[in-house]
Amino acid sequence: YAAAVGAARHPHTLGRPAAEGWADLWAVLGPEYARVLAEGVSVVRDDDLHYVVDRGRGPEATWWTYATSPIREDDGRVVGCHTLVAETTARVRAEAALGASEARARALLAHLPGGAAFVVDHDLRYVLAEGEALRAAGLAPEALVGKTVREAFAPEIAARYEPLYRRALAGRPFEAEHADHGRVYVSRGAPLHAADGAVEGAFAVSTDITERVRAEAALRESEARQAFLLGLADALRPLADPVAIQVEATRVLGQHLGASRASYAEVEADDAHFVVHRD
Repeated sequence: YAAAVGAARHPHTLGRPAAEGWADLWAVLGPEYARVLAEGVSVVRDDDLHYVVDRGRGPEATWWTYATSPIREDDGRVVGCHTLVAETTARVRAEAALGASEARARALLAHLPGGAAFVVDHDLRYVLAEGEALRAAGLAPEALVGKTVREAFAPEIAARYEPLYRRALAGRPFEAEHADHGRVYVSRGAPLHAADGAVEGAFAVSTDITERVRAEAALRESEARQAFLLGLADALRPLADPVAIQVEATRVLGQHLGASRASYAEVEADDAHFVVHRD
């Protein structure tokens, strides 16, 4: 007890009025003791009472729970109070540290550049949804959290997501590229393990790759165009006859376009007729 409450309070408070010994907490303790003495009921305080104590290392914040019960004579009269105290400082600090860690994690996820993070439970219900990509798609975390995949999304979108999450819940990671909400994403997921190793959920991170996909498509289109122009130049280089050039250019273009038939035509001056020399 002396180690818990500090040498400044014990043992010199023994035999002195409780209001004097616990003056700094008497606003809380006084009414509780008065109730126990007057009504003969027990009072339980389980909300972690904050108390600053000096245990020889300087003032430090501590937290406590306690239960105060009446002490009765044989005839039932209440003649005193008995208090059992348990210090909860370690638990309170651990919970505060965990809460701060979770808050930092959520803040990081909320600002995940070009991405979004999701956690679903075994019912495929979202317990976390954060990230820039989420808002870029016109969605808010509250639109997903607490809802199942099928409740949060249209059936065709849910049909794509559910097998991926079920794969992660079965203990297998996944990676998939998909187009939704007018954007293109690559999603990578994995099982989320509890402290005992059991899979308690599925964790997924989706990254917006729309601009990369567009750039790759533009590059492929440019490369295809250049290849076509080079092939056309190679095919026409040995030719001198205008009609032969027309025919070969038409053949190469039709092949490039995948057309079943291609023709080269000269439009007459009246804009109403055209001449095809060969097709």
